[in-house]
Amino acid sequence: MQFGKEFLIGACHIDVSRCIITCGQNSHALQPKFMELLCYLAERYPEPVSRDELIAHIWQGNAYVGKKALTNAIWHLRSAFKQCDAQHEYIETLRKTGYRLCISPQAQEPKQVQTKPLKRSFALIFLGIMALSAIIFFWWPQPAAKIAQASSTKITDELGRELFPSVSPDGQWLLYSWRRLGQPTNLYKQSLLAPEQSAQAITQSPYRESRGVFSADMHSLFYYRKGKDIGCQVVQHSLLNNKVQILDQCLSKGSADVAISKDGHTLAYIGLSADGTTNIAYLRDLRTGSKRPLSCTHEPCQFRDEALALSPDASQVVVSRNYDSGHEELVLINATSGEQQQLTSGFLDVRGVAWHPLLSRLTFSVIEQGRRQGYHLHLPSGQLQALDLPGFSYPHYGPDGALYYHRWRIPKSIVRLSLDADVASTPFPLLLGEHSVRYPAYSEQAKKIVFVSNESGFDELWSADVDGSNRRQLTHLQMTAEDPSWSHDGRYIAFNAFSEHSNHLYIYDMHSGRAQQLEVSLNYFGRPTWSLDNHHLYVSDQKQLYSIDLKTLSVQALTQDGGAYAMAMDEQTLIYAKPQGKRLYLLNLSDGTSAPLTEEVLLSGAYGWHYHNEKVYFFKVNRADYRISRYDMATNKVTDVIRVQERGFSRNLGMSFVPHKNWLLYSAYKDPQIDIMVYR
Repeated sequence: MQFGKEFLIGACHIDVSRCIITCGQNSHALQPKFMELLCYLAERYPEPVSRDELIAHIWQGNAYVGKKALTNAIWHLRSAFKQCDAQHEYIETLRKTGYRLCISPQAQEPKQVQTKPLKRSFALIFLGIMALSAIIFFWWPQPAAKIAQASSTKITDELGRELFPSVSPDGQWLLYSWRRLGQPTNLYKQSLLAPEQSAQAITQSPYRESRGVFSADMHSLFYYRKGKDIGCQVVQHSLLNNKVQILDQCLSKGSADVAISKDGHTLAYIGLSADGTTNIAYLRDLRTGSKRPLSCTHEPCQFRDEALALSPDASQVVVSRNYDSGHEELVLINATSGEQQQLTSGFLDVRGVAWHPLLSRLTFSVIEQGRRQGYHLHLPSGQLQALDLPGFSYPHYGPDGALYYHRWRIPKSIVRLSLDADVASTPFPLLLGEHSVRYPAYSEQAKKIVFVSNESGFDELWSADVDGSNRRQLTHLQMTAEDPSWSHDGRYIAFNAFSEHSNHLYIYDMHSGRAQQLEVSLNYFGRPTWSLDNHHLYVSDQKQLYSIDLKTLSVQALTQDGGAYAMAMDEQTLIYAKPQGKRLYLLNLSDGTSAPLTEEVLLSGAYGWHYHNEKVYFFKVNRADYRISRYDMATNKVTDVIRVQERGFSRNLGMSFVPHKNWLLYSAYKDPQIDIMVYR
C-alpha cells in the first residue's frame, strides 16, 4: 500500500515531508534515510522485509555500507518510537529473515488548504526557480555512501609497530608509541615539517607507554603507562624537567585513553572505577586537580569504557563502551549534566575515536569480520559514512583537520608446530591466504580442523583436513562466529556468534550440516567446551563459568570468584583460568571447591592455553620475549617448546592439539609491521 505525506502507526502520527514522529505530546525528528526506511516497511506491511531487500531499496544495493547503516537506522527508529511511546513495540526483528512493523499503518489524508490562482508573473518566477533547482540538482555532486580512497601518505616507516598517533597543537609534531622489536614500547616524536629527520625518543623507560597527547602549551605530555610493578597509570610528563606525576590508576587488563581540551584546562581519561572492578571515563580539572567520574556515579558498572574523545569546546565527551554482551558502542556524555546518549548500535570492537576540530563529526574505527573499518558519524543526523582506508585504526585529528591513524593490516593465519623433534621446528603455515583465519580446533574422531574465516565477507565456520586441504564453509549465518569447539565424538561443534545486538550460542551438526541456536538464559557464551560425555557445555559470561545441560538447557553457575575458560580433565574435574588472572585452577564439580593448579604456569592471557593428556600447552610473554611452553602435571615442570618472534602468535585466539601428528595448532600474525598514515 502506498502512503502519502502523512500516515498513522498506532498512536503515532508520521509526517513524512517533515521527517517527524509525533505520539501525543511527544515528537521526535528523524534523518531522511530513516524516514525512507520506515515508509518502506509501512508499504510492505504485514509482510516481513529482508535485510537484502532493504539495502537494495534504501541504499541502492551498496552492501558494504548498507549492512551497518541498516542496523543503525533500525536502532534509531526504535529509539525514536520508544521516546514517543514507550509502552508499545513498533518494529520487530525476525531471525534469519529481516524486519517487520508490529502495528498496522493507517493512511491519513492531509488537511485541504484553499489556494488562489497564481498570477502569471509569480507563475513564471516559480517555473524559473524550479528549472534552476533542477539544474543545480543535476550538476551538484551527490554524496557517496562510501568515500572513495583519496591520498593517504605514510608518515612513519620504521621496523616494528608505530601506534596511536596524535599531533601537537601547533601542528608541527607527531607523537606516537613505537614498539620496536625486542625493545620496550616508548613515546617518540617526529617532525611534520621535516619528515626526513629521525624520530626523537621522549621516554626511555621499561614501561609500555601509549596514547600520548600534548598539553595546550606543549610543556607536558599526558599518557598512560603499564608495567608489572606499577599496574596501569595515567600520568603527566613534564617536557621541561622530565618529571613524571601520577594522576590516576587504570585497570591493567583493559584499554585506556586520554584527551585534552583545546584550552588545556580539562583532561578526559579512562581510569579505574571507585570499586576497582572496571575502567570508566573521568574529567579532570588541570588547574585545581579535581576529578569527577562520568560513568557509574550512582550504581555498579555493567560495562567498561575504553576509548574517548572530547568535543572542541569540551562540553561533550564520547566514549566507546564495552557491554557484558560483548558489543561495544559509542556513547555521548554531556560534560555538565552527565546526560548520556547511545550513538551507535551493532558494533563489537571499537578501535579508537576522534572528534573533528571544525565539524560536528566523529571518526572511529571498528573490527568487522576480522578487518579494521573506519566510519564518519555525522552527529546532527546520525548518518554513518564508511571510509575506504584499509587497516584504519585509532584516528586522531590534527588542528587543521588532517586525519592521522595507524594502519593495521595484519591478517591472521593458522600454523602448526611439530613437537616430535628434540628441538621444535619452525612453525609452518597450515591455513594461509589474503583473508583472516583463526580459532583452530581439531577433532581426532572427525579428523578435521574447524576454524573461523572471513573469506565469505563474514566470520563463518569452516573446516579442513589436517593438512589444510579440502577447505569447506560450514555456516552461512552472516554473523560474527567465534570460539568453535568439537564434541568428543566429533559430530557436533559448539560456538558463539554475534548478531546486531546479542551474543548467541549455537551447535553445528556435521551430519545434517545445520546450525541450531540454543535458547539459554545468559547474555554471553564465551569459549564453549564440552563435558567428556557430551551432555553439558561449559561457557563463560566473561565473569563466571557456567554449565549448560544440553537436554533441559538449564544453567548452573560453577564459580563465584571468576572464570573465563575451562576444559574437562575428567568427569569430575575442570581446569580453568580466570578473566584477569595468569594462573590455572582446578574445579571439583562434585563439591564446587577449587584450588590453584601450580605456581609454575604463568599465562599471557586467560585463553592462551590448551590441555591434553596431563599436559598444558600455553603462551608465555615477557615484554618482547614470546614463547610457547609446556607444563607436565606428572613432573610439575615447565619446558619452553620454542621462542618465536615478537607478536608471533595471538594470545586470545586459542590453540589446539593434533595427537596422531603431535602438532600444536594456533593463530599467528603474518607480519607485525604497522605504520602511521595521514589522510587529507
